[in-house]
This record gives sequence, C-alpha cells and structure tokens, in this order.
Amino acid sequence: LLVVMRPFMQPIWAAWGSHSPGCTPGFIWARQIETETEWFRAFFTGNGASIERFFSLDAHNRVGTVVEIGTDASPWGLGGWLAVDGNIVEYFTSPISELDVAKYGFAIGDNAGQQVWEALAILVAVDRWTAHWNRQRIILKVKGDNVSALVLLIKMRPKTGADGSPKLAIIARELALRLVSLSFPPDAEHTPGV
Repeated sequence: LLVVMRPFMQPIWAAWGSHSPGCTPGFIWARQIETETEWFRAFFTGNGASIERFFSLDAHNRVGTVVEIGTDASPWGLGGWLAVDGNIVEYFTSPISELDVAKYGFAIGDNAGQQVWEALAILVAVDRWTAHWNRQRIILKVKGDNVSALVLLIKMRPKTGADGSPKLAIIARELALRLVSLSFPPDAEHTPGV
C-alpha cells in the first residue's frame, strides 16, 4: 500500500518541508495539498482498492497466470500488446491527440515529451487491460525500451527535474490507482534497442 501511495505523498512532504507565508510555523494551508487530498479521497473511496489486502503463497512463489504487457511510444503515438501465458491476445495503437498535447504540454512530433509519452503508453496499457488481473492473482510483467518509464512504474515516483516530472507525477498517480489491487508490484523488463 505504501508504494502505491508514494506519488500522492511527494507534494505533501514538499508542503510540510517549506514554510508558507502567513501561516503559523508547523502548519500548512489546506489549498497547498488540496489536489492530493482529492487523490486520497479517490484512492480510499472505491477508485482504489480496499484497505484489506491478501497475499497468497502462490503469488509470493510466482505461481499463476503470467500476464505480459509490452509498450512503446514515439512523439506521434503510443502502442502496446498484451500476452497471457506467452500468447499475444490483444494490442492497441493510439496517436498523440490534441487532448494529450493540452494536458501534458508537449507538441505532437516534439521529442522533448518522449519520457511522458513512454509513461503514458504504460498507463494506457494498464488501464486498458486491468480486467485481466482484477479477477485473479497474476504475475504481471511490463516490458518497454524506456528505463525511466519502467522505473516510474516500479517506484511510483518520477525523477525531479525539468524533464516533465510534474506531468510524470500525474501518470504515477493514475498508475497507482490501477495497480493497488495487485498483491505484489509488477516486474519491469527493459527491452534493449538496436
């Protein structure tokens, strides 16, 4: 539970660690963490999982259905495939839309948004295929050629910096809401490029 809550906590820690003008020391303004409290409300009221967690011995021993997701992205589009026990059963392709541009601030064709598009491809795939593990305990493997997106998936915390990390934080929060029902975090596997 703590791993999937990490992307919700980072802005709260930042607010606690800084002094707010006009605020009594040791306190913060509610509006500083208003967005995060909305995320927590969604997390604990049905958009996330219940607080009760089950950890089966089979899941710990890595026994069960192996569900693999492979993703890739470019500055023009996203794509992914789903394999169950080694057989590809579904795939998706999606162009970068004007809504994506408005939300994430990178133009179509601009490679500056590559990290965001790679992480978004993972989010779209996880969102699209969540039903494959909501019914049973599975071993989830996510494959991709972008190390930063895979690290985001595992750690649920984007790197700080000017590389779109506030946008990546949004994707990390969405991923957390979708992956909280898993007993164990997904495996991330890097697919090396040419």
